[in-house]
Amino acid sequence: MVKISCEQFESIIKHIKDWNDMSDVLYKYGIDISNCATGWCIDDLCTVLKILMNDCDDWITWWCWETDFGCKKDMTLVQRNDDDKVVYVDTVEKLYDLIMNEEELWQKA
Repeated sequence: MVKISCEQFESIIKHIKDWNDMSDVLYKYGIDISNCATGWCIDDLCTVLKILMNDCDDWITWWCWETDFGCKKDMTLVQRNDDDKVVYVDTVEKLYDLIMNEEELWQKA
């Protein structure tokens, strides 16, 4: 399996967030780019990241779209089933650890 570094992951997530922010600004002016080629490329980029990182639980798309890139703090709460320990996945680094080094994330919590 190809391993992507945390720095590479952060860079890609930043590009996705920048595109999302630009899309939001343009939408305020009546320009909807969500259904154009760049929107599809962003979706494809999320899919490629999911495959590269073996993100079986779809954490990447959840974090980008449901938590607004970690900004919706209440939505970033993740609970471990076996001991009910909780952690806020509110940074790209924590998202990376959740997918790639889950035990390390729980040890830091």
